[in-house]
Amino acid sequence: MSTAWQTASLGDVCDLITRGIAPNYVESGGVLVLNQKCVRGHAINFDLGRRHDERKKRVATDRFIQLGDGLINSTGTGTLGRVAQVRTVPPEPTTVDTHVSIVRPKDGLFYRDYFGYALQFIEPEFVASGEGASGQTELSRQAINAKRIAFPTSREEQRRIVAILDETFEAVSMAVGNAEEKIAMLGELKATLLSNAFNGKLR
Repeated sequence: MSTAWQTASLGDVCDLITRGIAPNYVESGGVLVLNQKCVRGHAINFDLGRRHDERKKRVATDRFIQLGDGLINSTGTGTLGRVAQVRTVPPEPTTVDTHVSIVRPKDGLFYRDYFGYALQFIEPEFVASGEGASGQTELSRQAINAKRIAFPTSREEQRRIVAILDETFEAVSMAVGNAEEKIAMLGELKATLLSNAFNGKLR
């Protein structure tokens, strides 16, 4: 049985598309703030975040990231356009700075993780949409709004697609990890052989 698909702009399927806050940084305490370095490889690294002093500027409720939100790096050469989805509950109340955009889908429209994969699919379009001069490239809200994503109208079909992608990407990651381990072992073997060869220990 065929499943109906539709396409729509992000502006039409999202409740919120906005940049984050301009933080007043503190060394400890405060609110966790994610930056461009935190969004890499379609994952979020909370450990690289910094702290904002909320006593100096309150963070609006909608600027705290939520489960299912998409994050898009919106400035910078080499970082612009990178996407990740909040797939687990943040470890603490967390926001983003002005170099990152929050893209929040409407409730009930998507099986949660499908939206994240849809953003990954159009990531090259975000990367190609930067504008600006003087070495500062920006991804505007209007550019994000205009990007279109395709999705099955059936959330069950979206769930099925996510299950397949999760399983496949996990297998790929495991294969890459095994390959990297073998390469490292080969590098160690090569170093040992070279050392033995030039120390008269090669037999």
